Amino acid sequence: MGVFKKQGVYWIDYYVSGRRKRERIGPDKRLAETVFRKRKVEIAEGKFLDKRKVPRCSFNELTLLYLEWAKVNHGGYASTRSRVKQLKEEFGDSQLSEITPLMVDTYVTRRAALRKPATVNRELQILHHMFCKAQEWGKALDNPVKHQRPLRANNRRLRYLSLEEIERLLAVADESLRPLLITALHTGLRRGELFHLTWHDVDFKQGIIRVVHTKNGERREIPTSATLWATLQHLPRRLDSDHVFPGKTGHGLVDIRKRFRRALAEAEIEGFVFHDLRHTFASHLVMSGVDLVTVKEFLGHKDIKMTLRYAHLAPDYKRSAISRLDTYMDTSHKKRVTA
Repeated sequence: MGVFKKQGVYWIDYYVSGRRKRERIGPDKRLAETVFRKRKVEIAEGKFLDKRKVPRCSFNELTLLYLEWAKVNHGGYASTRSRVKQLKEEFGDSQLSEITPLMVDTYVTRRAALRKPATVNRELQILHHMFCKAQEWGKALDNPVKHQRPLRANNRRLRYLSLEEIERLLAVADESLRPLLITALHTGLRRGELFHLTWHDVDFKQGIIRVVHTKNGERREIPTSATLWATLQHLPRRLDSDHVFPGKTGHGLVDIRKRFRRALAEAEIEGFVFHDLRHTFASHLVMSGVDLVTVKEFLGHKDIKMTLRYAHLAPDYKRSAISRLDTYMDTSHKKRVTA
């Protein structure tokens, strides 16, 4: 904070309500120092007027706008709505122009003491995106979350069901839950992708499922196994809905936590969440010898690093690769000796 020179021009640097301001003054250092002192006095006396017109929009108003937008444009609406609700409890009554980086830092510190880093990071992602949309909509000038870096999260957790646990879970699941679980176990779809799946996305002739509503916005195709094909063929369809798994109103499902937890309890399966069905799909693919690049494509990972967490499950595949190298070297050596 102060006066500095850059490429022959003097600038002044100061903070207003936690936001950094910079003004280009010119080649005169004394003028820059005079303007800087004037700004300090204006800020201290509450007389500073920002040249930009600050929009009036509360965080409560933004949540309504954002959730309406998310219903149509954002996958995993249920989880998004839950995170927005949590953020609303913290920032609800504040004007967007009043929310500073310090307020965001304070929120992160408090939440990190109560929740896992990955949970806090997801909330920060939503908060950052909310302010991005607010800027696009002319409701905010700045994004107080842009300085934040994700908390270091422990992504080593990898819980997947054994074949015996899969049998137990499907045996106790009710008639409406079982097809959903089978689809998750045979496609690796995320919860939001499952809930948004429509019959238009299921191609029985080609034997594929087209995943349209994805996390990263990139469509992908997944072949249907014989089990999944038969399950979907026998799944009843509603005349008032095109969703494969419709909710009570005909729209896509929103939440199945109670039914899922009840099934887990009856199957005596512990330490398992719905997202772990995706891990189960990937883990069994790798253990059956499917290469990681193919698994990456099925899961829709943008970076192979995300898929590498399953690499340790493929010892036989690795041994087979080394055996092929051994055979290749031995054959090459014999050819050279013969020559």
